[in-house]
Amino acid sequence: MRIYRCIFCSHELTGTRTKEHVIPVWLQQHLGITDAMLSPTRYSGKTGEVLSTRSHGINGLVAGRVCSTCNNGWMSQLEIVSMPILISLMATRRPVSDLTGAEKTTLARWAAKTAYVLNFSSNSVKNVPLEHMRYLYRNGTALPNGVTVCAQQHNPTMKFNWLQGAQWQILNTTDVGDEVRNKLSENGYKITLQLQSLLFTVGHLPHPPLKFSFWNGIHLPLWPTHGIYAWYEKDGFPWNDSRMAIHYFHAGLLALYDEDPSHNQVV
Repeated sequence: MRIYRCIFCSHELTGTRTKEHVIPVWLQQHLGITDAMLSPTRYSGKTGEVLSTRSHGINGLVAGRVCSTCNNGWMSQLEIVSMPILISLMATRRPVSDLTGAEKTTLARWAAKTAYVLNFSSNSVKNVPLEHMRYLYRNGTALPNGVTVCAQQHNPTMKFNWLQGAQWQILNTTDVGDEVRNKLSENGYKITLQLQSLLFTVGHLPHPPLKFSFWNGIHLPLWPTHGIYAWYEKDGFPWNDSRMAIHYFHAGLLALYDEDPSHNQVV
């Protein structure tokens, strides 16, 4: 008989399984999207053809492989701590740049937890390793290596949206080769959420020579709080269109494969 385990703590789920809402109930109610319908569709990254599609309400988007101990323990506590920060940011009562270091870490962990549950529960390619989910469980103040979380605010025309995939534009001075591109496609991930005015992108680069390249002034890193990154300049972010903003924010997080230290900036 197959044994199912919690995706976070790895404990056996017999008698302890819960229905963890991907979008927390409090957030659904706050945004007024509890009865909204979703039609998540998975496309081929190579051909663009539709591989699968679903249709269900947001309230029906749940993760069945989360144990009650995690759901009612550290995950519930993370929601409680994150809620007032999220509400103030979604309403633009505070700018992202005003967050303290502790608040950035809290929100980065909340965004990662939500993105991981979304990836595991949806019909998308499940690129998030179980080890990343278990890292969140074991480490209360950090995220896995090679993971970044960025945020931004805009003038919303939608209440909620998401994008996920493993497609990365690589900036490089030489051809990185198929091996690096294949590893990035198979083991990298990029998941973006739009919650009212707030945008989050959770990204992972699995190949050490690759560095995150942020759109200067657009991607505001929440995690890591410091390190070596690349930045690029570009105009034309669609501040007043949520559908366009989430696509630009998602696609605009790039990967850099370049050993030239002049292209790096310590933040």
